[in-house]
Amino acid sequence: MISLLILAFRNQWSAQMKKPFEFLTGLFVLILNNSFYLYGIYLLAILSTDDNPIAAKEYLVSTGIVLTSWGLLNVFGGGLYQLGSLIETGELDAYLAKPRPTLLLVAISKSHLMSFGEILQGVITIFVASILNGPIFGVRMLAVSAIMVFAFASVFILIGSISFFSSRGSQISYVILQALLSLSLFPVTRALKGREKWILYFSPLLITATLPRLVVLQGGLTTFVSFIVATLLFLFMGMCFFKFGLKSYKAKNYIFIND
Repeated sequence: MISLLILAFRNQWSAQMKKPFEFLTGLFVLILNNSFYLYGIYLLAILSTDDNPIAAKEYLVSTGIVLTSWGLLNVFGGGLYQLGSLIETGELDAYLAKPRPTLLLVAISKSHLMSFGEILQGVITIFVASILNGPIFGVRMLAVSAIMVFAFASVFILIGSISFFSSRGSQISYVILQALLSLSLFPVTRALKGREKWILYFSPLLITATLPRLVVLQGGLTTFVSFIVATLLFLFMGMCFFKFGLKSYKAKNYIFIND
């Protein structure tokens, strides 16, 4: 499986390096855009709060772990992002016909190499956080980022499988994913009061925001193990949901008439 992943990544990298200038330009634009968006909001958030040190620490944690894990998944398993579209267009047939795990083949079918920019930004943010809070703090962020790769993968599978049951599943999953990503990037805990906080514990935010932050900010073996177990549980649920939806999947006709 690892050799297959390496081979797929090597092919994607070779294709991108045929036009290195376009790749580097796109990478620079991505980093610039993320910098203005994320760190601009960061400065506004910090300047507008009274408990600046706490808010700054929490924001650095969220930004660092989400950017790193999101970038890693999109570089090495970017095909999962398009799972819903593959189901709706019938392109999933090509992966079902091969003697390999379908989701693995879908994952390695696409590598968004531009996400190297997000990995770079995430690692730099983790490095800055470790300088401010100590090396153990940085190690915890790196460990959490690695686990969050599987957390986001489980989310991709869960929401992508909606397309088995809806012709507009990919549009629905896109909206859900963007909302989840935004809520994971920014510490919204302070904005949620009372019953609104249920969303942090009874939704995928549990493994993309709530538990990851607790592991980094508070530490503790129990919290760390809970995070791993919850991530594996969501991943298992995603695979089961995919297999359940696969029973109702209908192959599409690839014959098109061109006028």
